[in-house]
Amino acid sequence: MADSATQTCFCGDVSVRVPTSGDAVGFRFICHCNDCHRFTASLMACNYCIKDENVEFVKGKDLVSTYTKKEEIESGYAMTNHFCKQCGSLIFRRAENPALKGWSILRCGGLDDVKLRDTVFKPTMELFTKYREDWLPQVPGLDQHEAMP
Repeated sequence: MADSATQTCFCGDVSVRVPTSGDAVGFRFICHCNDCHRFTASLMACNYCIKDENVEFVKGKDLVSTYTKKEEIESGYAMTNHFCKQCGSLIFRRAENPALKGWSILRCGGLDDVKLRDTVFKPTMELFTKYREDWLPQVPGLDQHEAMP
């Protein structure tokens, strides 16, 4: 297994490198919060966390724009989204929430090596399950949390 992985936006103009092991890799989770619903236009987001200083731009740093929102974020803390100006793809998010301070939140769907979604970055928990659709079953084997643990 490689020491790092890349994640690239939809148009290919922005790419970051992240580690695949060690203490720079944080928790991996499926999120059902209303913020993720709206931000992804989907019913969940599959995420992984990397320490901020370990998210390295390979290309396109100058093509990244940010948008910060505090209202409607369940924690009440601001969340800053870093996305490609060209195609709008989310590159990563950073939260003011003390539980996530210092960590970048990336989406598994952006990983260039799709096998990593089922290995290194496979989720271990589901968060905000109180917002999961009733018809959508929990993922077997994952820890379940109604809010942020």
